[in-house]
Amino acid sequence: MFAFAQTKSKPSATPAEKLKSPAADHDLEMYRKAVEFGDYEVARIAMYNLIIRNPDSLNYLDSLVTLYFSLGQMPQCILAGKQYLSRDSANLSVMEMVALSYTQLSKNKEALEIYERMFRQTANIYYAYQTAVQQFYLKRIGECDQTIELIVNHPKSEQEKIAISIDQTTQQQVPLKAAALNLRGIILKEMNMPEKAKISFEESLKVMPDFALAKGNLDALNKPADSTAAPAATEKKEEKKK
Repeated sequence: MFAFAQTKSKPSATPAEKLKSPAADHDLEMYRKAVEFGDYEVARIAMYNLIIRNPDSLNYLDSLVTLYFSLGQMPQCILAGKQYLSRDSANLSVMEMVALSYTQLSKNKEALEIYERMFRQTANIYYAYQTAVQQFYLKRIGECDQTIELIVNHPKSEQEKIAISIDQTTQQQVPLKAAALNLRGIILKEMNMPEKAKISFEESLKVMPDFALAKGNLDALNKPADSTAAPAATEKKEEKKK
């Protein structure tokens, strides 16, 4: 139905801080080499050593969050991310990785709280869209519709885009307005309001005529009632790091 604009990020090969002790230099070089060869488990061990040697540094904790996210270790990503955010609550990159980890674990209430905070902090309608997605999962339909309305009426909603997964291998860059209208159509369809859902899908396609998911949703709505065809749109959860 819709998807997230984030995919797992490859960790930076070099943490921001430079270390001077021989042991620290060794750990830093091990980290670099491990990332270079894609051995993130070894990189994680090196990062732990760096954190232990530099407990006051947030740079290494930030890198550990990214490593856990890259490894798909969502509970650990959340724990490390929450520890980081307790000391720096404004880091959007860490906040988004934690929010996406919560989503992957179906902890949508926790993810919603973070996306709402990110939107308040930045007024970026990308985060408003992610907020609407979480509200949809939680069946907070009234709030979701208000968030969609905010996106649709935003002056930049036709220019700012989000990556929507069409299938396991394909994504489209879709204007946020089109994505929000598609989401509204899905809600209306679930509420058994097919005519209003059809209008919303059509409005989405006016913004982006080749939006595959909106096309599929509209086609499914227009099929005869006895059609046995599978639904045209499924969701793939994703992620980025800004």
